[in-house]
Amino acid sequence: MDLKLDNSTPFVCMIGYYKDWPMEGKNRKTEIYYFEVKTDELPNLENTNIQKMK
Repeated sequence: MDLKLDNSTPFVCMIGYYKDWPMEGKNRKTEIYYFEVKTDELPNLENTNIQKMK
């Protein structure tokens, strides 16, 4: 799906800090934003990679 989130506001922002990642003496900050999207559009399953659990 092609979603336009330019004027959207996330309902949650998670911020994490990782010390010495990936073991090279560098610190890393990760930000994950969560949006609620309401649409009648169906996903194109040909563009997904779903694997069965082993």
